[in-house]
Amino acid sequence: MNGLVAADVGNSSIKLGWFTSLDSACPTPEREATFTADQIGSPEWMSCVATNELMPSTWVTASVNETAAAKLHQWVTSQQQHCISLKHESLDLETAVVLPERVGIDRLLAAVAVNQLRPPESAAIIVDSGTAITVDAVDVSGIFQGGAILPGIHLSAKSLFDGTDQLPLLEIPETGTTHPPSIGKDTSKAITSGLYWGSLGAVKELIA
Repeated sequence: MNGLVAADVGNSSIKLGWFTSLDSACPTPEREATFTADQIGSPEWMSCVATNELMPSTWVTASVNETAAAKLHQWVTSQQQHCISLKHESLDLETAVVLPERVGIDRLLAAVAVNQLRPPESAAIIVDSGTAITVDAVDVSGIFQGGAILPGIHLSAKSLFDGTDQLPLLEIPETGTTHPPSIGKDTSKAITSGLYWGSLGAVKELIA
């Protein structure tokens, strides 16, 4: 297979996308898969990634998790494949922040993508919900202005569990699948309400 696979190496998972053509401004992957770092090299990984018809000639990685990225890079090079790690200086993006090299590559890449999608006369706000929730701004000139970072819903749930004696650890449904009532009738529902509506309210305040 010619082309490449793009790897988004996050704190919780590694998301892969296979591309055979990059002709458009915002190409879409022909195929996608999600793994954890512990699954790299596993039978599940090998059956999905290392088949002849799916093996790309080049891997392009963007990572906010150095340990997972190093493990992925080691596996890719062991397969005699070329691996490119994106850094802030390799992006076609102007920033107006202190120490741009310290900004997460995921936030910067989102800004690059938004600049391809937004109308040229409009600024943009980017909201990304993962392990952390980020809310970032791109001005009308396409310059990344920075933004805000807050704990994601699952990280907040774990913090409540770790920092208290009696509160349970909850598995919170993915944002957007359900809308819990604001008044919880038991402890679990109260936690779910606080995490969901608290996160949503924080984002609304930041973009207001």
